[in-house]
Amino acid sequence: MKRKFISTAILMILAVSVSIAGCSKMKENKTEDNKTNVQETDQKIDDIEKIQKFESFGLEYTLSDSWAKAFKENTLSPEPCGGLEEDKEREIFGEFGFTFVSKEDINKLQDQMENAKTEEEQMKVIIDFQSKSKRLLNIVIFNKDKVTDETKNNIIAEFTDHEKLGEKGNYQFYFLYNDKYDDTGLSDSSKKEFKEIVDGIDEFKKSIKISTPVTEEEKIKNSGVGNIGEIKTKDIHGKAVDKSIFKEYKLTIVDIWATTCGPCVQAMPELQKLQEELKKDQINVLGIVADAVDDETIEIAKQIVDKKGVKYTDLVPDETLKNGILKSITGTPTFIFVDRDGNIVGNPIIGADMERIKKQALDLGKHTK
Repeated sequence: MKRKFISTAILMILAVSVSIAGCSKMKENKTEDNKTNVQETDQKIDDIEKIQKFESFGLEYTLSDSWAKAFKENTLSPEPCGGLEEDKEREIFGEFGFTFVSKEDINKLQDQMENAKTEEEQMKVIIDFQSKSKRLLNIVIFNKDKVTDETKNNIIAEFTDHEKLGEKGNYQFYFLYNDKYDDTGLSDSSKKEFKEIVDGIDEFKKSIKISTPVTEEEKIKNSGVGNIGEIKTKDIHGKAVDKSIFKEYKLTIVDIWATTCGPCVQAMPELQKLQEELKKDQINVLGIVADAVDDETIEIAKQIVDKKGVKYTDLVPDETLKNGILKSITGTPTFIFVDRDGNIVGNPIIGADMERIKKQALDLGKHTK
């Protein structure tokens, strides 16, 4: 029953060097990235928000000064997993873990990743590195009507201590942690930082507030954005694009992705094949590069799509997109479906589930003129 967690620090390095499937999506003061959105903020330590809210998981917590500092330095990172619409039907709706990684190991990982020549070598570095990270705690959200006692007990048994945080709707929240933590392999300075983090676990636990989770799909559907809007933008190659791009097809699958999102990049070859397969059904694929905000990111996007063999159009967001659909997107990749009049139809899909995307596109296409 054990799941593998990869820290945000690792994923940040991994995102620009090798594509792997992600668990969820985490953002920090941006409209896009490869993990879960911080919805609201309170006071800050530099650019780290102390009060963090994750509506998809029904969680809010407050960071102490030492935890906020560790967040800023990427030695302490949250690892959200789940919290999607399809997770309502599973025993575990979501998990929210925290892992400590020393600065020395982060630097070593960066060096090793630069020297790794293939994706296989890079993945080997990541797997080897994982054994050096220190798993601190886990918040697990069970579906009350789905979870069995066996599953719950197996998950809880991964830590020595646990506490039930409460229930909201059909969800049960548990806080899992250990009575002792091993600092073997850490330098003296990292041991000191690790101890400060461990000593702050009880304070962190007391700061947690729970609420009924609102999935990413529900947030998008409830956002009130029903139309793509009167867009007037360019694609990443500089070609002018407006709303008429949707007129050519009965339906368009719109992939909202980011250059820092490993799972987004990994899915592109499959998405290109899907576009070629669905052309006969008058269904197209279009990308929106959510973080293409300047010449540098646009150039990165061009390099990515070229490397992955993408032929469909990828857009640079204009103000209409930024103030419209992108305001509702809290993670990438997110897929929406748009008819020839620019209306958003069907249900959004979070994550690159190609079978689900294809099925919904074909179903929608049958009922779209």
